[in-house]
Amino acid sequence: LIKPTVIIAWIAVAIVGCFLPFSAKKSFRQHAGFLLLTGILFFLGSIIWQSFLYHQQWMEIDPQKAAPAEHFFMMGLNQGKGTYGSYKEDDVAFTFSFATLEERKEADLQVAFQRLQEYGPGGYLRFLWNKARWVTSEGIFFWGKEGHFADFSKSPFNDFQNLFYPTGSFFPLFLYLAQGVWLLTLFLLIIPFWPGCRFRKNKSFEALPLTALLRCALLGILLFILLFEGRSRYLILYLPCFSLLSGWALSVCFQRLFAQTSEEPL
Repeated sequence: LIKPTVIIAWIAVAIVGCFLPFSAKKSFRQHAGFLLLTGILFFLGSIIWQSFLYHQQWMEIDPQKAAPAEHFFMMGLNQGKGTYGSYKEDDVAFTFSFATLEERKEADLQVAFQRLQEYGPGGYLRFLWNKARWVTSEGIFFWGKEGHFADFSKSPFNDFQNLFYPTGSFFPLFLYLAQGVWLLTLFLLIIPFWPGCRFRKNKSFEALPLTALLRCALLGILLFILLFEGRSRYLILYLPCFSLLSGWALSVCFQRLFAQTSEEPL
């Protein structure tokens, strides 16, 4: 019952903890210990729940009807009209056209390798580049276009629905605002890596284990989306990481700006 994207955060904790310099590990352990304890409790809870599902008699659960990981790897390689590695009904129908789980795994891998062969090394790199741009380009994270969890066929009857519902009269305004905030967030993320950027040497920004942890987590979710089925909405779980890193960059920008202003003679 744990989504694979959740595990990426715990992998990031382990990686950062292993590669931190010794001087920074002590302070990192104080924070990472709580995170690891929380993760262990979640994993134990998941194991208990899975054991309960296995032994319960209220409903029949057939593992042979599951979609294997190979299915999502195959789906992550499809390319449609303006889409890259997203949900595709043809792929779903193909996977479940096989009776057993092992047959699905074998067939999905065969199609996945066939698609990789058709792309070739250069074509696959272009595909990944286009997929990364496509996934990270939406400030509304595919809101209202997939999932069928809300009925937008009815006309909005208040200002809230007019602003946030795709059929609302103010929805274009929400699109502009959301896209603007998202572009600003992405811009702030790359500032520390910009050549010649002065606060790249700011130790209070670079040496903190938390920034390394957040960057590692974001890299992990992006790699996961590139390899498997992807949508911009899959980034929602990691929006706190985006927000914290961009907020950090903005804070350091203001610190540098005010420091330079105070140094100027009156």
